[in-house]
Amino acid sequence: MKKQLVVIAGILSFVTLTPSVRAEESKTTTKKHVTREQVRSTQSAPTRTVPVSGPTRTGVGITAGGTFIGTSGLSTYHIFDDANALQTYFGIAGVNGVFRFGMGGQYKHTVAGSQRAGLHIGGGLGLGTTAGGGVAGSVFFIEFTGNVGIHFTVGHDDNVLISVDACPGISIVNGAADFAIKSPTDDTLGLSVHYLL
Repeated sequence: MKKQLVVIAGILSFVTLTPSVRAEESKTTTKKHVTREQVRSTQSAPTRTVPVSGPTRTGVGITAGGTFIGTSGLSTYHIFDDANALQTYFGIAGVNGVFRFGMGGQYKHTVAGSQRAGLHIGGGLGLGTTAGGGVAGSVFFIEFTGNVGIHFTVGHDDNVLISVDACPGISIVNGAADFAIKSPTDDTLGLSVHYLL
């Protein structure tokens, strides 16, 4: 009889405890499942960064001479974003015993297209020494210019930039001012070639 009571008591306790144990197990499993899903959802949502402006690049190259430097020379090209850039010029030459040097810069704003290929306008300033002005030897000059031109890139990763410019400007040579519309490189249509780093 005692054995039968023990067995009945064991069955009753098993029956009454089983649903609560199952409920606890179900809650634990659900929590684990929710936790895993939350981890998965946070891991599968990468953060996206949107660039504020285009890439900044710097290039070095040559310009064929002309307005600012009076000769072929070195040039740099600094791209600030997809619409704005600055080109600088520097050159030294001795022609017929006359020492000449020049340096300057041109701001270029892209009004159509992009830095890969487009139309730009802007302005600049140059200064240096040159021959002329009715004086033997070299004379000082300063030049204020506008700028209109085209530019385009070629090569792998668009790393070669070619630009052609025309520059209406005022030149002051030895105190005499002249106005002209010409290219910064008189004999080559304002051609400059840069390798972008």
